[in-house]
Amino acid sequence: MEKYLAKRILVYLALLAFGFAYFQGILNPTKPLGFGQTRQISLANETWVDDDYNESTPGWGFSHFNKIQNGINSVASGGTVHVASGSYYENAVVNRTILLAGEEQNRTIIDGNYTRDFALTVTSNYVSIRGFTIQNCIYLGRETGGLDISSWYNRISNIDFIQNWIDITVFGKHNRISSCTMNASFWNTKIFGDNNSFLGNHLSNSYTALSLNAARENSVENNTIVNEYIGISLDLRRNWLVSH
Repeated sequence: MEKYLAKRILVYLALLAFGFAYFQGILNPTKPLGFGQTRQISLANETWVDDDYNESTPGWGFSHFNKIQNGINSVASGGTVHVASGSYYENAVVNRTILLAGEEQNRTIIDGNYTRDFALTVTSNYVSIRGFTIQNCIYLGRETGGLDISSWYNRISNIDFIQNWIDITVFGKHNRISSCTMNASFWNTKIFGDNNSFLGNHLSNSYTALSLNAARENSVENNTIVNEYIGISLDLRRNWLVSH
């Protein structure tokens, strides 16, 4: 009788331990399920963002979203986020190496909606961004703007910046900004980092086009500056300036 009871107790204890481990795995998927084992969350190589997507869209929540930030969060490093034409009212952070590509430059709009943060903040290296309009990044009492780059070796091209406090700030190094238009903002571009390239951009109707007051060895070539109160602001640090 005692042996029978002992066996039953052991069985109950084993079932209890199994149930505890099972429900811990459900309630906390990132908690180890066994020694040296964790659940892995797979990320898509490509994600698609459209402001018309919703819960009925195939792939919703894995590869299809209606927010740019969700598309960024769900793509693997080295992948691509495709953004369809539309209006996106958000402040997104690009924190992994990706291509962020808008469908049509003048119809794929990231609107800062007069909030406190930059519309796009790039914190990862080797990011490429192209094909957007970034607008309405103004907030009284705070120096905010369209695009903030704190990392290295990024490529920014074919973006229209309209009515921002600052269109672009660059604190990182070895970045390339090309073929962008900047219009009707207070300050078009501030470059604080070294060894950046600013090529073939069109800047107009703002207070200051380009500031290089704390930067060295930047290349500024083939840009057009029209109707600016201050064209290029420099200090005595070494910069390479070529105008055509």
